[in-house]
Order: sequence, then structure tokens, then C-alpha cells
Amino acid sequence: MMVNKKQMTEEDIKLRFITPAILSKWNVQNISMETKISAKVKTDVRFTDGKINIKGNVVAREKPKKADYVLYLNSGTPIAIVEAKDNNHSVSYGLQQAKTIVFCATEEHAEAMRKELNNLNADMVAKNPDYVVRITGSDTYGKSKLDYFISVGSPYPVIATT
Repeated sequence: MMVNKKQMTEEDIKLRFITPAILSKWNVQNISMETKISAKVKTDVRFTDGKINIKGNVVAREKPKKADYVLYLNSGTPIAIVEAKDNNHSVSYGLQQAKTIVFCATEEHAEAMRKELNNLNADMVAKNPDYVVRITGSDTYGKSKLDYFISVGSPYPVIATT
């Protein structure tokens, strides 16, 4: 029976489309998933410990972020995160989980990386010039974008160099 994609849950999308596509090209030993599909696949994949919130003298940690799939080069080297959504959400709905920070040796290196990443992502930068930003101690504009970068509700910036 063929089910309309708009009626599928995220788990349906993963089971019918994403998992088969990944397994066709990737060794099952090098895949971790949030949900268990076989004894060989790890469960409960966290890629952060959870955001730390400080209010006065009270410190609390939020729930860790989880990825639907983490692909590993080898047992200790994750190289990709795949985030699935049902067909009723836009691609940007999972964007916070896809944000990237690039640590650079110097502020000049961070600016050079920002320029190169802008060139490599020209299509996305054309949609929003803040797709890639440099956030460093002396960069007033970049520092003004820090709250947006860490915000779950803000789709931009997606990549920060620092």
C-alpha cells in the first residue's frame, strides 16, 4: 500500500527513505541512530551535552540535542549528521541541529575561512548574507550575530568562524 508522503511521520520517512539510502552506501558499523533498528546500531546519539543556562546563582543544563543519524569515518571520528523531518516541515525546521562552528587559529584566519565558506556556499549566501559570519572578540558585527547563531528559533547564521 502506497502512503501519501504528507501523511508519513518522521519515523516513516526515516524507515522508507533515509535509512535505506544510507545503508546502501554506508557500513552499518559506522552509523549511530537515535532509535535502534538493529543490534549493531548504537542508540541515543547525543552531539551536545545540552545548553547551559545561568540565571543569577542558578545553573541548569537543557536536554542534549540528538541526531537522527551520525555517520562515522571510524569508531571515534564522526563526520556527518543527518537530521530527518516529516514531510510537513520545511528543511529549515531542523536547521539548529545543522549549525556549524569553525575554530580558527587567528582572527585573520577566521576572516579568510569566512570568505572561503561564503564562496563555497554562494547560493545560500545569496539568500541571506548572514549564512556565514565571523564571530571574534574584535568583530562588532559578528558579535551582534552570536545570539542569532545560538538561537534555536533563528535560521541564520548557519556557519560561524571564530
